[in-house]
Amino acid sequence: MIKRNVLYILLLFFWLFPLLSFASTSTVARFPQLGNPKNLIVDGNQVIITDYPYIYIYSLEDYSLLKKFGSRGMGPGEFYIDQEDLSFKTIGLLTEVHSDRIVVSSIGRLSFFNRSGEFLKMISKNQYGGAQKLIPLGSRFVGFQVDRGKDEKLNAVLSIYDENLKKGKEMFRCDFWVPRIREDINFFRRTTDSILYKVYDDTLFTTEGGADKFLIDVFDSNGNKRYSIQRDYEKIKVTESFIKRVHNYFRLKFKMGLEYNLKHTKFPDYFPAIRHFTVSDKKIYVITHKKSGDNSEIIVLDLPGNLLKKVMVPVKEKNVEYLYPYSIHAGKLYQIVENEESEEWELQVTEI
Repeated sequence: MIKRNVLYILLLFFWLFPLLSFASTSTVARFPQLGNPKNLIVDGNQVIITDYPYIYIYSLEDYSLLKKFGSRGMGPGEFYIDQEDLSFKTIGLLTEVHSDRIVVSSIGRLSFFNRSGEFLKMISKNQYGGAQKLIPLGSRFVGFQVDRGKDEKLNAVLSIYDENLKKGKEMFRCDFWVPRIREDINFFRRTTDSILYKVYDDTLFTTEGGADKFLIDVFDSNGNKRYSIQRDYEKIKVTESFIKRVHNYFRLKFKMGLEYNLKHTKFPDYFPAIRHFTVSDKKIYVITHKKSGDNSEIIVLDLPGNLLKKVMVPVKEKNVEYLYPYSIHAGKLYQIVENEESEEWELQVTEI
């Protein structure tokens, strides 16, 4: 009788909580040579870390350094960031792996390397204007630039670019904030993460990071919309304690313009539906603003958008605006995190 009751309880547990999952995290490597990494890719048997002006390639097997390349400059194999351009200062370098190439998008250029880090070719700024965060999409590219909308407000505009980087079809646009423009701004539209897009298997997935709806649009490599993923989501209220955290963060961040930012940064009643997302292993991984202690919610969907599971994972925040660089590969969350005590960067891995 006791065994039967225990069996009933276990069956009830798994019936009521079919999506419940637990995660454990371990530190697998330390990288004392890193300064301030902005981008992490785990792909195949490599770990690729972007730390301007360098890109490091490590072995996924033992995390040994295989290759370090890049330098500050305007020549072949070099990268440039305009430190005075405050509107794009947070972008840094964006590194993507596409087929057998490593593609690096920096301000003013698009650079191509083989998977061993050997330089192949470069396309300079005068061939594609002000497009930022360009990534391959089939034989084309997708990226965004800042433009004025019909109401004269600044928008981030996502567009398709052909193989010659000529701007083509516009995908969508959303509000964007540039520090030198004097107007109020929603806190969740302050960063380049206001417009989120990922390419997987020559398919483009897009969402608006500051939106109050759970919506991911899916396009083919020609920019034709295939379908949309919409889901109900749990609304998380923006609390006074969070606003206080933001204000304290501003006091550390802004040497100039503190009072302006405190006054003109506005907060909605609720957090956006999607904080960040990536696509890997034929799955969509959506990070939301739902938290429990040090854990954040990750919603795992299949590519058509069907719910597979939800899991609470220790996704580490660099600050209230940005997550530490992360990558998801083979069902594991990889994240490069700064250890405040040792001041070294660590690679942490969590089973999802």
